[in-house]
Amino acid sequence: MESYFPTLSVDKINRKNALHHTSALFLSSSYEQDEVINMLLSKGANPDDGLWIAAAMGNIGLVKKLLDAGANPNGKNYQSHTALFYAAMYGQLETLKLLLSCGASPNQDSESSPLLMAVKNNHTEVAQVLLENNANPIFSNKKGIQAIHLASFFGNERIVKLLLQYGVKKTVLTLEEKTPLYFAILGKQKYLAEHVLLDEVGVRLTLSRAIKENEGEVIRYIACLPKYQGAPVYPFLHTPRFFQPKPREGKQITYLSEITNRK
Repeated sequence: MESYFPTLSVDKINRKNALHHTSALFLSSSYEQDEVINMLLSKGANPDDGLWIAAAMGNIGLVKKLLDAGANPNGKNYQSHTALFYAAMYGQLETLKLLLSCGASPNQDSESSPLLMAVKNNHTEVAQVLLENNANPIFSNKKGIQAIHLASFFGNERIVKLLLQYGVKKTVLTLEEKTPLYFAILGKQKYLAEHVLLDEVGVRLTLSRAIKENEGEVIRYIACLPKYQGAPVYPFLHTPRFFQPKPREGKQITYLSEITNRK
């Protein structure tokens, strides 16, 4: 192999597979072939090509080697993701700390973020370190989903409370106007819904959206909460599908009675 590489230019050494966008350094890094990695780097291989896979695998020794060889801690691959993104996705805490100490930004990705990936995969300590290093707590993806929506759905109380400490609102909406409470109910996270996220504004917004989407599970859940069984249902019915009933004289329509009496 050593005798073969001198005949190749740097461009050829860094050439990527057209289908998978992988280079020789990426493949040797993924299989942790140290001898091949060292040779490729000595021949001019781009160290960025191995950094993302090394970060994903948590191979902190290789990450250090590639950074020492000049890898850009904020470099992006063909999917526009950074090494920090993959370290967060796979919960590689020590690798993540190393990348941050070398200047990696927690806010580089455009359609997602390391924080969203950490929360989605339930890596609580990773999420905490990212927030401590100025990760944007209200970053949202193209659907307007923030970390608090994901944490609510998956029932990670610690992350939800941490995000609230960083100023995230309980009532923040996605582009589909769904609240963290909405996600917690869909995720069957009863304790989180009732003891952390529940408030008057959140209930109003959540119920309004649930009625628009005919999301019976969310409507029934709120209707059965003791605190809200006596509250009027009709102010929330804003779509043609659900008429706004007038309460009969001497009787007020409630969440619970309206739902149970509907045929």
